[in-house]
Amino acid sequence: MGGTTAKGALVRNGRALKSTVAEVARAYNYQAGSGYPVRVPTIDLIEIGSGGGSIAELDERGLIRVGPRSAGAAPGPACYGQGGTAPTLTDANLVLGYLDPAFFLGGRMKLDAAAAERAVFAGIAQPLGLEPLRAAWGIHEMVNEDVARAFRVHASERGFDYRQACMTAFGGSGPMHAVRIARKLGVPQVILAGGRRRDVRPRPARQSAVVRPIRSYRVELVQLDDAALQKVFDPMIDRVSTSCADAGLPSDRIQVSRKLGHVMSDKAMKWKSPSPKEMAPRLSQPRSSAPTGISMARSRSPNRLRW
Repeated sequence: MGGTTAKGALVRNGRALKSTVAEVARAYNYQAGSGYPVRVPTIDLIEIGSGGGSIAELDERGLIRVGPRSAGAAPGPACYGQGGTAPTLTDANLVLGYLDPAFFLGGRMKLDAAAAERAVFAGIAQPLGLEPLRAAWGIHEMVNEDVARAFRVHASERGFDYRQACMTAFGGSGPMHAVRIARKLGVPQVILAGGRRRDVRPRPARQSAVVRPIRSYRVELVQLDDAALQKVFDPMIDRVSTSCADAGLPSDRIQVSRKLGHVMSDKAMKWKSPSPKEMAPRLSQPRSSAPTGISMARSRSPNRLRW
């Protein structure tokens, strides 16, 4: 969680889940299908407009809402002393004592605690008849609930069980909210990286370069030919190897992973193929010895199966 958004990614066995289709700007409770599809290979992230600069306000029902409007870097939160007057998540966290006004950015920036309290009072506490401290807690807890709800939907869509995972939190606002979000999700462990700034960067940001070419190759399953499939993969592998070499990666560090996309009607599933030579014989087996999923696909819709 940074200044404008909160993002979450799921990691299994040290690898972040990826997707070839991303959906942005979900409008209905973070539900799939309520946003705009973007067909690009990405790390499978959930993202909502809740961050340190998100503005807290009352909606038409008189309830606290945080984001997606943001104070940005200019003027920023009221506590920055740059002319901002709207209460933000950072102002609320300062009122609650999560931030040290004398040691922001490692002591390079001072925060105006009085300005933060005035903003929270005028924007939230006074209209609701609350003390600034209770109003600040309402802002803080509303963000926790919004993030937890978005993460819960994201995980359930992918069959991920948070109860057997741990959460790694980073960013300017992440560690202040991680524990309570983890409690709401049932995550048993939270990891907060400490030390210098370069040491708290998330490991996914330091991963090796990834080149991911995609090509369509439509063929009936019964007509899948190993030699033809190899001709499809060879130029793609050559292009990947050239790109990695141009990036300065030694040849012994390059790893190639092949994937085939099986499509039947309006459904699709994908799995890794160690090599086309190993995969093609399996797919050409008689129906009785073929994998269960392939056998069902061939018998139910033989004319609509494509690779």
